[in-house]
Amino acid sequence: EGACAQCLILGDTIQVALEVGGEATLYFNVPVHVARRNGVEPGARLRVSLLSEGIHLMRPRGHQ
Repeated sequence: EGACAQCLILGDTIQVALEVGGEATLYFNVPVHVARRNGVEPGARLRVSLLSEGIHLMRPRGHQ
């Protein structure tokens, strides 16, 4: 659960930045119709569930 910090519309998908507990930010894309149906907008409180096969971990920029 966290707060939606940013939503960027990219054609038929929305890129979401979700701040979680002030410690991390999750970035993900969802179809526009799904985002609208679920009230995804900046400042909204959101809860997400993730499928393990859909998770891709990446190092922070500037780290090797």
